[in-house]
Amino acid sequence: GNYYKYRAVNLMFGCNAGAMLGMSSFCEFNSWRKNQLLSFYDKVVRVVNDLAYKTCQAKLTKYRDYYFMPQFEVGQQELIDVHFYTYLIDMVSMGKAPNALTQIVHNVNSVLVQFIHFSTQHRNNYDKIMSLDQFMSAKKYKNFFAENFLSAEWFSNYIGLGFSEINPKEKDINSLTQTVFYDIDLMRSQAHRQEFAFEKECINQMARSNLRRFTPMFDDRQNASQKYDVAIKIGHG
Repeated sequence: GNYYKYRAVNLMFGCNAGAMLGMSSFCEFNSWRKNQLLSFYDKVVRVVNDLAYKTCQAKLTKYRDYYFMPQFEVGQQELIDVHFYTYLIDMVSMGKAPNALTQIVHNVNSVLVQFIHFSTQHRNNYDKIMSLDQFMSAKKYKNFFAENFLSAEWFSNYIGLGFSEINPKEKDINSLTQTVFYDIDLMRSQAHRQEFAFEKECINQMARSNLRRFTPMFDDRQNASQKYDVAIKIGHG
């Protein structure tokens, strides 16, 4: 329930690796995603409305019950809509959603992209942040974001690094005042390098502190064909 009581000051601060390390299960990860999305519900309500009906019409039901927390969501339309949307995020990321539902995720991410900070991902200036125009013109990043943002696939490729404390009134947007997405492979190669530029050295230090614990959380790729064998001990059913 705490995920619905406390909300990050902005989308990127919620994606800070340090804030995400406390998650220990898929249930907590999904609750965290819902809480992030609730901040933007008024901006995407027209897109996610009637998702329950649309997913049923598309006969998209596999694993859907793992996403539902009825004690918090019954009677609250925004939570119900976001519940079905987080399910759709993963189905699209795994390539299991029809084109019409995939377009819904693309439309929502076209709104969320305006609120992220993304590194240039270049070794010579990874401490700099891409402008929105630069990000949208880079098809490699734009397409991956449209298909995978907030999925396990996204966080197996990118990590949000930034100081654990921010000043919401700070108007200067840079790698020292905001959480920024960095390529995980780039951070692995840079984490133990010494940099003379203060900004890069801070980012490297944050990578050293978080990568080892963050990456195992998303190492196992989601697989729609995975099966489970459920066994209940006699007398414990």
